[in-house]
Amino acid sequence: MPEDVSIVGFMSDWVSEISTPRITFVKQNLRDLSSKAFQLLQGQIKGDDQTYHFVTSARLEIRESTRKEKSK
Repeated sequence: MPEDVSIVGFMSDWVSEISTPRITFVKQNLRDLSSKAFQLLQGQIKGDDQTYHFVTSARLEIRESTRKEKSK
C-alpha cells in the first residue's frame, strides 16, 4: 500500500492511529449525527412513522494508506 491499492475506512479514526500505514478515513460529525438520531427516535416513540433523510457534514482525513497525486 498505497502503490497498488488504497484503503479508506469509514468512522475509524482510532484504527488509523494504530495501523501501519495509517488508514485514510471519512469522519462524520458525531454530535450532529447523534442529535438527529435522537430526534428520529423521539418521533418514533410519539408514533411518527414518516421516513426522513438527513445530510451531515463529513471530512476526508487522508493518511498513508492513500497514494498522493503526483505534481505535474
